[in-house]
Amino acid sequence: MSRAKSVHHVNIQTTNRERTKEWYEKVFGAEAVERGSRRQLQVHFGTWEIHFSETSNPIHAPLVHFAVEIDDWNEMLAHLDQLGMTYGKTVGPGRAGSFRERMGGDDPRQGRRESDGSHYAYLQDPDLRGWRDGFQAVYVIATGVQTGFFDQLAAHPQGLTAQELAQRTACHVPYVAIWCGSAYRYQLLDAVNGRYVLAPHADSLLAGRAHPDSQAVLFLNAVREAGPRLARQADYMHSGAVGSHAEAYGTNPTRLDPPPNQEALQRRLWQDEMRPCVLALDEALHNGGRVLDVGCGPGLMLLQLAASYPNATFVGVDVVEVGGLETARRLIRERGFDDRIHLECVPAEQMTYAEAFDGVLITRVFHEIPVASRVGLFRACYRALKRPGVLLNLDFAYPDTLAEFREPLFWSGVDNQYREMSWGTVHPTWQEQQQMLTAAGFAAIERHFVRHIPQGTHYLAVANKL
Repeated sequence: MSRAKSVHHVNIQTTNRERTKEWYEKVFGAEAVERGSRRQLQVHFGTWEIHFSETSNPIHAPLVHFAVEIDDWNEMLAHLDQLGMTYGKTVGPGRAGSFRERMGGDDPRQGRRESDGSHYAYLQDPDLRGWRDGFQAVYVIATGVQTGFFDQLAAHPQGLTAQELAQRTACHVPYVAIWCGSAYRYQLLDAVNGRYVLAPHADSLLAGRAHPDSQAVLFLNAVREAGPRLARQADYMHSGAVGSHAEAYGTNPTRLDPPPNQEALQRRLWQDEMRPCVLALDEALHNGGRVLDVGCGPGLMLLQLAASYPNATFVGVDVVEVGGLETARRLIRERGFDDRIHLECVPAEQMTYAEAFDGVLITRVFHEIPVASRVGLFRACYRALKRPGVLLNLDFAYPDTLAEFREPLFWSGVDNQYREMSWGTVHPTWQEQQQMLTAAGFAAIERHFVRHIPQGTHYLAVANKL
């Protein structure tokens, strides 16, 4: 019998031929092969090919994937990071304690096989996440989060019928059945032996709200906050009216009662992204140092730092009471940190501290500061720092050039700017931020990209008072 020598090609469905072609060329350096077929996109990888058939209604097959072999693993990961691509050890972070979460090591971004020591990571092409772009799908997701449907399905991996799901959540059976059908249509659920189960890419994105990568809160905010606001954007275009972040925070439930994943995210931001860039500050905090958190909001970063550094003290400043300092005071009191965390309601540019802190943090709030106050804010931070001292400013990455508006690294900043423009938000570019830091007296200014957070890529500016 004549045996097969190798794979020539596999067939996969796509909803957008040109987008798929561009993605595979950009990510893998694949070559599009034109053989006169109007129905198929043929992409060449070394000695084999993928043939993409275009359809408006692709079939979703759970856990089906293909693998490509990479010559230089670290170089490939650096390439994906440069493109702003999200990848991980599993298709999504995985439920805490699950087999998928435990296997392959502790690094959530990549796994390693015990059998041969080889590395692996999962990457989703544009079509596997295309449902997130759908208007109605967003509302289907938000409903599933609010009712607890996703949590119940995550807790029952063997699956639930629509009737069982309705009983466990005290919901109306006929409506739950319709929701399940809609969620199945959007590939959020799969069906196994007549029971609904979470699709593999949905379990940790939507369930397990204590996980820092949980998208549940983002979808709820899209429906509760962003949706109604975006519906009024045309009116704002005509009037030029400017709202207030403070007003919005006062009605935002995630600011009044922060969900667990927000604390987990703050912990990850400090431990994995910020602390490694400022090891001298880390040492100072272990030895009784002091940190100022500008725009501390509900105090989540202060809580994480106080828990991590029992010998250090902290000060948080903000101008927002409801949804900000009020929440922070309650959480600080509940955690027993009253003696080590002090809060003040004062505009940051009006602070009078002088050489009082080893470090100053501004975490995802600088874009909310009025443009006219920004240089004054940086100067006040510079005065507040000891010598040597360091400022860390984490905020959305925003384009410097028109070409960067189409680069994935900057999409989170572009999207946030549109959502919040009627609040007076003006995102600074990196060049603008660097100029302001220099004018305030800072030196040795560094820029780091922070990619692996649900809201998208951010900048971390590290600026020193020498």
